Amino acid sequence: MSKRQNSSTWVIARRELAAYWTSPAAYIVTGLFLIFSGVLFFSAFFLNGRAELRNFFNLLPILLALFTPALTMRLFSEEIRSGSFETLMTLPVRVSQVVLGKFIAAFLTSAAMLLPTLFYVVTACIFGKPDFGPIVGGYIGALFLCAAFSAIGIFASAWTKNQIIAFFTALAISVALTMLGGLLVFVPSGAVKFLSWISVGTHFSSVARGIVDSRDVLYFVSVAAIFILFTIRRFVINWKKSDSADFVLAAAILVLANLVGARAFFRADLTHDRLYSISKASKETVRNLTEPLSVNVFFSSDLPAPYNSVEQYLRDILIEYKATANENFSYKFFDMNKDESAETARSYGLRQTQVQRVETTEVTAKAVWMSAALVYGDDIRTFDNINSSSGLEYKLTTSITKMISSSDALASLKSGMTLTLYPAAELKAQIAGLSKLESRVAAAVSELNKKFGGQINFRVMSADGEEAAALGDKYGIQPISYGTENGDERTTALGLVLELNGEFRTIPLQLADLGFLGWHLIGTENIQEDLDSSIESLLSKTVEIGYVTGHGENSLNGDPYRNGQIPTSENFRAVLNDIYTLKEINLSEEEIPLNINCLVINGPKEKFSELELFKIDQFVMKGGNLLLTLDPLVESMENGPNAPPAYTKPDTGLDALLDSYGIKGGANYVMDENCYEAKQQDSPGGGTKLNWAPLLFREQINRRNPITKYITGMIFLQSGSIDISAAQKDAALSAEVLAKSSEKSWTASENIILYPGYIFPPDNKDEIHENNLAVLVEGKFKSAFTGKAVPAEINAKAEEAAGEAGTEAETAQAQNAASASIKAREKLENGIQKARIVFVNSSMVTTSQLVDAGGNEPMAYFLRNAVDYLNGAKDYCEMRTKGTTRNLLEIKSNALATAFRLLNQFGLAVMVALVGLLVWRLRSVRRNEIRIKYNADDEREISSGGEK
Repeated sequence: MSKRQNSSTWVIARRELAAYWTSPAAYIVTGLFLIFSGVLFFSAFFLNGRAELRNFFNLLPILLALFTPALTMRLFSEEIRSGSFETLMTLPVRVSQVVLGKFIAAFLTSAAMLLPTLFYVVTACIFGKPDFGPIVGGYIGALFLCAAFSAIGIFASAWTKNQIIAFFTALAISVALTMLGGLLVFVPSGAVKFLSWISVGTHFSSVARGIVDSRDVLYFVSVAAIFILFTIRRFVINWKKSDSADFVLAAAILVLANLVGARAFFRADLTHDRLYSISKASKETVRNLTEPLSVNVFFSSDLPAPYNSVEQYLRDILIEYKATANENFSYKFFDMNKDESAETARSYGLRQTQVQRVETTEVTAKAVWMSAALVYGDDIRTFDNINSSSGLEYKLTTSITKMISSSDALASLKSGMTLTLYPAAELKAQIAGLSKLESRVAAAVSELNKKFGGQINFRVMSADGEEAAALGDKYGIQPISYGTENGDERTTALGLVLELNGEFRTIPLQLADLGFLGWHLIGTENIQEDLDSSIESLLSKTVEIGYVTGHGENSLNGDPYRNGQIPTSENFRAVLNDIYTLKEINLSEEEIPLNINCLVINGPKEKFSELELFKIDQFVMKGGNLLLTLDPLVESMENGPNAPPAYTKPDTGLDALLDSYGIKGGANYVMDENCYEAKQQDSPGGGTKLNWAPLLFREQINRRNPITKYITGMIFLQSGSIDISAAQKDAALSAEVLAKSSEKSWTASENIILYPGYIFPPDNKDEIHENNLAVLVEGKFKSAFTGKAVPAEINAKAEEAAGEAGTEAETAQAQNAASASIKAREKLENGIQKARIVFVNSSMVTTSQLVDAGGNEPMAYFLRNAVDYLNGAKDYCEMRTKGTTRNLLEIKSNALATAFRLLNQFGLAVMVALVGLLVWRLRSVRRNEIRIKYNADDEREISSGGEK
């Protein structure tokens, strides 16, 4: 378009804009639009409690379909009726310039109609913290709607002299395109996919979610372009052959562009949490596949809404997987109209799903395919009834992760893994059992190499002096000091270390000083099992978690309430079941298995023995992780059945352990003015405040740590305060608060009555402040047993083991060793690997009161994320909680909320009306000034309706 042509287009556009905004029509239409949108949206905005505009954007397509035709109906109809259009065409302008000018004016006017609704965004920001991605996407989609409906409007106006007919024609086309997506259940199955594509609502809903997809952009551009072309065609009187060819060519280009764009497209995810882009964990999972993985998808082609959108989402997300994965990833969508495709689906054990559809005068059930099968080697995972896109990426990625077995991970190794034995060979004659150690390890390695394809490289290395001491600090193996015949003291190393890709596991070799029996090496009879467990834990993600029992911990089984009073943690187990298995461990009777990387200690009421505490402590020193949910106080009726319950701190012995790690749990309950309110039926106003159930919002939750990054609201229950100041001062540790109460909280440790109306904040305002409710401390911890003797039970068990395994010859060797002055380290006093501890000072957080069986409540996400983080799967935290951000409203004043509701429902329309009156008044004054200047004697007044 030349500069002159461009100028003509904008002259016409400015002329039409002036006509719009100097007449009452635009103000009336805008005012009615704002009243309808405001009343419909804000009637439930504060009731829904979400700081988002999703419901507004759900209403927007039908509202614009209703009101945009009212703006466009006069553009051509009025000029055709009055004959001014013929006069316009005598000017040196082209039909295309006139059409484009009027289209631009209609588009800008309809877009201006949306400007006052930006105050909806202001309202959401005042009362909450919305995700701006869907909001920006919604308004981008709204502009696309304005363009499409404006083009439809001028098309309808161009074909009739009657404005009313033009209005209803444009209305019918716009509403049909808008509502088509919701009416697909009524159309023949063969037309579902095509009609879904031409539906305006289908494409707008995608953009309004915060995804700017090139296919949607191309669709809206095509709709606007095709109606503009038809409008131009209406006014070209001398339609030449070349014009027809140009018209057909333009239409063909649009069709071809959409066909190509359906396969070659790009998307921009505007959402804050990148809700519709695959996560880092998904990318890493498929990027490192060592064997072919195929995803076979079985979806019927005639699915009714809303199921038809699930296939498209699955197709899009598999494209993203494929773009990231290596050559071993592939996917295929089967044509379910073919019998062989159905047979293939059945061969995987998949089944059809019943869905309802409307046919003529009745609702019928139809069997459809909505399934998928993942094939990796000999392993097959299936998904039946995929009826929603929610959580689909998480299900796919976790299933793929589980399918990647330890043998697959091992196959990717080039140099295998290394098992190093430090045999303390100098002491073979002095320590019973040591002479057989190397042969036992070699035999175990020989057997395990049959299982792991010969990838275990076994070597024996000696170390003494400073090197032996350094190995003790690095791996936690035992440096042993001993005296020589000439009186010198030397150091050697005894240990077994398995290494793979920078990670290691230390297989414990236990030395025991049995007094007159001398030193014995014990526990090597299970060396093959210990090695096997260590290899499994290195090669694959930990799937088994230790759950400590034997001290009155919360039960993982049974009814929601055990004995009618004590809540259980059965739902806590349920939300972990898709990946993890909780293995109950009684530390008084067994050791912590080597393949366990995380221990859960949940609500113990009874004391741990020194031996049990020692096992936990040494587990942490070796890099083991803890999830601790301990009760700050327990309720008892020691004052009698008629007296209020007493609350005392349970004596478990764990406090001493935590103190040494820089963590101190308070013997109190955190009370908070910002708390859960129990609603009562038929009760006006607010509910009853439960101060012992702090209600947390976004600013009270750590937005940097993966555990809590995407959680915007939680409820804690009967939680105690936590002090991590000591850990924060320790240079070897990193300590951070995951969740804290509000600034209106305090602690109660005496005269506690957990009943509404009996809880009051302290008079001393200094006691009212934030309190830590959940913390994370990680690093290399200092042992709680530094400077303490090893529990006596350790040596007692050693004597028993030595008695079972010893021989007369070894006993004689051991007696000679008594004079050798051997000194072996019996415990680790500093961490050798980084460990993590998540601590919540309440076990109520794991009960059914806060954790639902489906795992959809915020506390369920928090606990599951904590377990993932402790097990090194922190990327799963993002993937799981993606899309769960609630963006809750924070209504601190009901009067203020009412004022904003009325302002958005009616105030914006009133302001538009006032602007319209102001424009009308200024125009009247201007006209009067012109009359006085050029014809002062004429007493007539010029009005918009003519002369009078």
